[in-house]
Amino acid sequence: MELTSINRVYSILIATAVTIAVLSVFLFARAGVSIGVIVVMALYLFSGKFSFKDLRQNRSLFYLFLAGIIINIQMIYVMVINQEFMAKSLFGFSNPILVVIYILALIHFLSRNIKVRNWLINFFIIVVSVFVIVSLIAYVYRYMHDAGFIISDFYKGVRGGSVMQSVVAISLPIVSIMLLIKVGCLKNIISKILLVSLVITIVFVDLFANRSKAGYLIEFAAFIYFALFLVRRYAHQNNYSFRRLLYMIMVTVLVILTLLVGTYRYSSVFNDRTTETYKEMTVFFDSHNNKQVVAEDLGLASTQLRLLYYYSSIKVLQKYPTVFVFGCGYGTNKLDVKECTSQLIERSDELRANNSVLNGGIMPHDEFLSYVFRGGIIAGAMLLMFFVMLFYEAKYLSQDTRACLRILAISFFIGCAFDYFITVQMTVFIFATLLGIFLSERKFEGCGASNKAMSK
Repeated sequence: MELTSINRVYSILIATAVTIAVLSVFLFARAGVSIGVIVVMALYLFSGKFSFKDLRQNRSLFYLFLAGIIINIQMIYVMVINQEFMAKSLFGFSNPILVVIYILALIHFLSRNIKVRNWLINFFIIVVSVFVIVSLIAYVYRYMHDAGFIISDFYKGVRGGSVMQSVVAISLPIVSIMLLIKVGCLKNIISKILLVSLVITIVFVDLFANRSKAGYLIEFAAFIYFALFLVRRYAHQNNYSFRRLLYMIMVTVLVILTLLVGTYRYSSVFNDRTTETYKEMTVFFDSHNNKQVVAEDLGLASTQLRLLYYYSSIKVLQKYPTVFVFGCGYGTNKLDVKECTSQLIERSDELRANNSVLNGGIMPHDEFLSYVFRGGIIAGAMLLMFFVMLFYEAKYLSQDTRACLRILAISFFIGCAFDYFITVQMTVFIFATLLGIFLSERKFEGCGASNKAMSK
C-alpha cells in the first residue's frame, strides 16, 4: 500500500509514541506511558478517521465498549449526585472507553503501514529480551552471593512498583511464544539455537525470578495452548495417523509435566509460593468451621486475602441484589469499590457477624467482580464476552497471529480473574498495544496486503 506524506507523518508519530511508551513501562516511567497513549488517541481523534463503525469489524471491542458505557453512565451519575468532578476516574486509562479508542487507533494506523507494525513487534521483543537478560545476570549474581533475587527487587522503593510482577507475567509468556514462532521460520541452525536459548532464558526468569502466582498460571497455560496448536498444525500439514498424533500428544504432556515438576523442585520462589498457596487455602476453608477466627486475622496472607475478597464480594452481592444488577453507584453513591462495600457491610448485621467477611471494605482483586461492582452484572458479563469474542475473532487471522492473539487473550483473562490487570495502567497498556498490533492484520488482508510480521 503506497503511503501519502501525511500518512508517513502519522506513522512516524505513532511509532515514536508507542516505542517511548513501551520503553517507559519497563523503566516504570508512568508519564512516558501516559504521553504515548494520549498522542496515539489524539492523532486518531483529530485525523478525521475516527469512527465507531470500526467496532463492526471487531465485535470483541464492542462488548468492552458497551461495558465502558455502562460504567461511565454510573460514574457521571455519582459525580452529579455528589457534585464532585472525578477527573481521574473519567479520564484514566482504566476507563474501558479510552482503552477501546486506543486499540482502534492502533488498528487504524498500523493497518496502513506494515513496517511500523513489524517495528513495534520486534521492538517489544527486544525490550523484553534485554530486560530478561539483565534479570538473569542479577539472579546469577545474587545466587553466587547466597542471596535471592526477584524481579520486583528492581523497583524497590518505587511507589506501585509491585505491579511490574503483573507486567512480567503478561509480557514474558507472549514474547517466548512469538520467538518460538520465529524459530520455525529460520533456516540458519545457529540462529535457531540462539533464539531457543533466549526462550529458555525467558521461561527460566519467569518461573524462577517472578513471584506472581497468576504469572505461573499464565506461563503454563500459554505453553499448553501453544503445544496443542503445534500438534494440530503439524498433524494437519503432514496427515499424521491417529497413532502418531497420540504419540505427539503424549510427548507434549510429558514435556509440560517435566517443566512443572522441575520448576517446583528447583525454583525456591515457585516452590514457596505454591506451598504457601496450598497451606493458606487449607487454613481459609478450615476457618469456616471455626467461628473464633475472624476475617481480619486471615487477611494477613495473600492467598487467604484474595479468597476473603471473593467470598466477601459474593456475600455482599447476594445480600444486595440492587448492587448486583446496577452496581455500587446507584446503591451507595460511591465509585470506589472499597468505600462502597464498606458502607454496604456496615448496614448489614448479617454481614458484620460473618467471620469470613471483611468489615473494612473489599478490593476484589478480580476484574470481573470489580466490573460488577462498578456497573452491575451486565458490565461484568460484557467483560467476559469481550474475552470470548476475542478468542473467536482470532480465527480471521493468520495461523501464527491467531496463536499469539489467543494466548494473549488467555493470559489476560487469567490475570483479570486473579488480580487487577485491565484497570492498571501498565498491564492494560501492554495488553491493548499487543491487541491493536495483532488485530490490525485483518485490515491488511482486507486491503490485499500480505502480513508475515510474526515470521520476520
